Amino acid sequence: MAESIVERMRRQAFASTKRDVHYEEEQLTTETTVCPGCGAGRAEEHGVKECRYCGTCLSAPTCSSTTNNTLFQEGLKDIMGQSLQMITELRERLDVFWAKLRQRGEEIAAEARYGTRDQSKRHR
Repeated sequence: MAESIVERMRRQAFASTKRDVHYEEEQLTTETTVCPGCGAGRAEEHGVKECRYCGTCLSAPTCSSTTNNTLFQEGLKDIMGQSLQMITELRERLDVFWAKLRQRGEEIAAEARYGTRDQSKRHR
């Protein structure tokens, strides 16, 4: 039976006297930075200075933790201000609603007491 190509290559490799082949084993690594704010990993070779997810500064020379705290506090103040404004507007709307409801309740009570029913007011 004929020798296969793989068997022939194996036989030639074992018969060869050239054994001075050297190679360096190289570990594949990636330098990463983990965001202290949200834990997202970022490759350092890309030069990312700010986390895309939470906005935390990742490189110390360009930002400091006080900068992060200041940015966070300013953002928090903006959010709180907007929330307070929304609460105030909702409260004003509720006050108007309660006044109309109170007035309508008084009208219904007066109708019940005096027996007057104004059909135009009833079907608004």
